[in-house]
Amino acid sequence: MTKDPVRQEAIKLLKECSDILDIRGNTYGNILPNLTMQSKLWSAYFGIDITEEDVCIAYALTKIARDKQGNKYHKDNAVDIANYSVMSSAIKKTK
Repeated sequence: MTKDPVRQEAIKLLKECSDILDIRGNTYGNILPNLTMQSKLWSAYFGIDITEEDVCIAYALTKIARDKQGNKYHKDNAVDIANYSVMSSAIKKTK
């Protein structure tokens, strides 16, 4: 069986995603309390209910928008999009 270079790169990036989550956890603390605070602040500011999952989606969309500006690839955008996606999913699973 030949190695799939795209799969190998994806696995490498997912491992980096895991490392980044650990680093951010050491820097900023637990994910849910931070996202809960952000959702409450955004809800108050915008006058609508914004969930923790909404915060993750908004951050992912910001990274998608940055990635679409110009043609230069930035790996950190892909890593952050993946992390926001899995954080949103994990919140739904743990609530």
